[in-house]
Amino acid sequence: MSNNVTYHTTEEADVLFMAAARPLKDKATGKEEFTIKLRLLDDSETVKHLLEVSEAKIDTKTNRKLEGEKHVNFSSTFAPVVVGADGVKLEDKAIPFFDSRKDKARAVVTYKVITYPTKTLVRLQGIKLVSVDLAPREGQEGTSSVAELISKIQNA
Repeated sequence: MSNNVTYHTTEEADVLFMAAARPLKDKATGKEEFTIKLRLLDDSETVKHLLEVSEAKIDTKTNRKLEGEKHVNFSSTFAPVVVGADGVKLEDKAIPFFDSRKDKARAVVTYKVITYPTKTLVRLQGIKLVSVDLAPREGQEGTSSVAELISKIQNA
């Protein structure tokens, strides 16, 4: 019996966390994974879809969400394709590590759903960074756009 693979795209949403240049070790599984967490509205098509196929992707444990929103995690052991708002692919150092306690960003995520006879998996495929505003890092100033971020990295 074969599996079924479909591809989906989220609505543009606030980024809460992103580690797309280098994987992070998952505390529960010990596997290294690339990850992004988005803030989506309860009634968004993505949330409705994920409630049908893989409810585990929706973070129900967080106490930082507001009424009417869901925090949704996407991850993969394979590096996602990351592009800027202009569609240009970002490589390695041009992909920011992101933490919403300091930084602000909006993104659209592409994910694939793999349906097996006994389970369904959701995997991160790609990230389009629509806007990025990074707080100053030690020894650096903040950035207000992906293009500005890339320029600062290339000129460093």
